[in-house]
Amino acid sequence: SSGINAEYGDQDAVSCISEASKLFRCSHNTVLAIFMQIVQKKLRKLSYLNGDQRVQTDHWKQFTSQGDSSKEAIYNQARKMGLPPVMLAKMFIELNELDKNQTSSYILRNVHVIENNIFRDQVKYCLENDDQFGPSIDLIKKSIGEEYELILKDKLTFMNIPFKDENILRDQGYDKTPDLLLTVPIAIGDHVVNWIESK
Repeated sequence: SSGINAEYGDQDAVSCISEASKLFRCSHNTVLAIFMQIVQKKLRKLSYLNGDQRVQTDHWKQFTSQGDSSKEAIYNQARKMGLPPVMLAKMFIELNELDKNQTSSYILRNVHVIENNIFRDQVKYCLENDDQFGPSIDLIKKSIGEEYELILKDKLTFMNIPFKDENILRDQGYDKTPDLLLTVPIAIGDHVVNWIESK
């Protein structure tokens, strides 16, 4: 992980995944998984920015002082600051676009509600080009997670290993649920496995 991060940096790692997989002799999926862990770690560190109006205002002042009205403006500013572009766009939406009936998440999913044409195009550009953060990335991650959960269920069924999935566990009143809880624990080497997360 540290080798890949040092070699490429997390901003352009997605465009270099094929090259990195050859360099480090890892599969494409392995490098992609490592990259996503790097991104998640970075986003956790940046979570303090959400809702901090002082920080958001400082970023907005810095952005508007440049007078750049191109559609790439917020995207380029975010890259200079080391932030995911959609995160910066979300901050600017929270400062300028929210009314009582809308959240920043709603606006990011419905960009057409932004009245200012220039700002709308800038936010749209971030959504289309950010490979680390935002609604489309969340959808991709959810889809991949569901796909691997189905693969895991198929493999366990094929091996006659009984299990309960999240839906069954929730119906039975469990609050926190793994993807799959093994009805009968199994041993792998010296380890006893009670439950499995597919992610």
